[in-house]
Amino acid sequence: MTFKWLPEQDNIWHKTTPFVLQLEKLTWERWLIEAEYMSNSLKDTKRAYLATKEAFRVEPNNPTVSISHGWFAFKAGRLEEAIQVTKRCEKTADNDSKSISFINIGMYYLSYCLSDRDNKEKHHTQAQEWYRKAIESLEVLSPDSFQFVAQSAINDILEHRDILDNIADAYLRIFQSLSTENTPIGQAKTMCEDIQYIV
Repeated sequence: MTFKWLPEQDNIWHKTTPFVLQLEKLTWERWLIEAEYMSNSLKDTKRAYLATKEAFRVEPNNPTVSISHGWFAFKAGRLEEAIQVTKRCEKTADNDSKSISFINIGMYYLSYCLSDRDNKEKHHTQAQEWYRKAIESLEVLSPDSFQFVAQSAINDILEHRDILDNIADAYLRIFQSLSTENTPIGQAKTMCEDIQYIV
């Protein structure tokens, strides 16, 4: 089925997808499905970003939408938007989503360290604070969720290594130690707080 778009809504366009649409108006869930399809099947980050932007317009207070829109904004190079959108999760998300959002924000700030070198120390301070929050938030998760979140942090840093500052390696080691070495949360927080950024 071909979707029809209103030109006044962001000049978004669309092609036929394998999904069957039986709604006159797209729901936020449908927009997120579209974003995944655009990203994974078509490798089209821009259109994935636009789809999550529509999901966010429809459902701005949904943590799942905020995390997804923040993620695709990051992938599209819109760091400030990614950070601000994802920060909305801090007060509304469940524990698992909150941990993921903290990890994502930490990584977005690490990306800023590389792209905005004049302010990289400030960006690293922000990254360090959000990673500390992420580590602290792991305490209340179930063992399965704990492993999922820690592994997500590892995978995200490894996947985006080329657009992150070198200091990302220090955070990678912390989450690896949490995931595979059963490092206590308190010790991991100390490791995070002890990371020194050399300008």
